[in-house]
Amino acid sequence: MALLLWNSKRVSIFCLFCACLKPLAAEWIVTTTKTIRGQILRLEENRIVVRNDSGEEQSLDKNIVLAIYNDDGRLLWLNPSVKAEEALQDNSTGNGNPSLPPWYLEIVLGAGLMSSSSWFSSYPLGSRYDFALSQELQAALSHGVEDGSQLVFGLAYTRRTLSANGVQFDGLYGVAFWPAEFMELRLGYRAVEGFLLAEAGLLRSFPINNAPLTVESYSRRTTFNDARATIHGFWGFYLQLGAIWEFSTTLAALGFLRYDHGLGSALEANVATQTALDGSIVSTAPLRLVPWNSGIYVGLRYRI
Repeated sequence: MALLLWNSKRVSIFCLFCACLKPLAAEWIVTTTKTIRGQILRLEENRIVVRNDSGEEQSLDKNIVLAIYNDDGRLLWLNPSVKAEEALQDNSTGNGNPSLPPWYLEIVLGAGLMSSSSWFSSYPLGSRYDFALSQELQAALSHGVEDGSQLVFGLAYTRRTLSANGVQFDGLYGVAFWPAEFMELRLGYRAVEGFLLAEAGLLRSFPINNAPLTVESYSRRTTFNDARATIHGFWGFYLQLGAIWEFSTTLAALGFLRYDHGLGSALEANVATQTALDGSIVSTAPLRLVPWNSGIYVGLRYRI
């Protein structure tokens, strides 16, 4: 009789849990024989119907289910008849320990507008900033550190067109462009709430090329093979807001807006401030450009 009451209590607890969950992307379902990654489709009195990662449906006797975890490895339900440590053990026939936070691989492509900061850059003779295009391709690894939080490690190829309006080179006066290429490292902290995400972090940029100079004046556009400037690597910070759309337990789409700002100059050049009648340069002053950019980024995330 006592055993019957105990089993009845177990059934009641499990049914209450099932009623609250409805269809759930549980990610990890630990049984007495294996660990299953998938989505709970139906919750019946004595069975659980699950769709695994391969798309196949499985019907499980609820008595063999030890524990259920969410996507971040948090315990959602533990069978009252087993000890917690038993459910946390790595099963040799399963896919690993579900209590470990997940790793994700992300591939992101984006573009936006960039300029040099009017606050931190140096413009001789009142030169002013001008807008240009930035492009980026990034691969990143994100890793859960606690519920709803992740660390993000990124490596990106970035094309930043540095520009200044109102400078003079070889007698040409107008907008100067340097289409520079960089490899960039990013380290960020991401907070996820539902499908929304917010992230902030640091970036370190390393120049790939010594960008050629193009001067666009009122009458012509001239490109010099000599960059007439030194391209620097720089530190910076970034902020981003976005969303995650999950297609399955392993694949999701990403979309976000990002703002980058340099903490040091990415380009230095000497700009003519005074010329003689014959066109020779009498004096120069340093031009230093600290970049910022804002763009739209889209990509895919795959759970490793």
